[in-house]
Amino acid sequence: MTTEEWLVIAAAAVIFVLINIIMWSIIAKKEKRAKEAVIRMDESPIGKSRTIRAGQSQFHIPKETPSQRTRSFDIKENIVIVHTDERIN
Repeated sequence: MTTEEWLVIAAAAVIFVLINIIMWSIIAKKEKRAKEAVIRMDESPIGKSRTIRAGQSQFHIPKETPSQRTRSFDIKENIVIVHTDERIN
């Protein structure tokens, strides 16, 4: 192949990559807008709190309290479940 043919192939590849970048960025923006619209249209209390949180730049997640161990918990048996296609008659 000649140098001009390689340049044409390289230019086509560059154009293809640029078109893909533009296309996927447009698709990502549309999906983000659709997700935000669904959150805004949600009338439940959870949806309203998500809308408020989406509008804020920072919000604090409440910390979970660590679970406490109980002294009265004892394992009595070990049960193993095996999945087979056999039937008990």
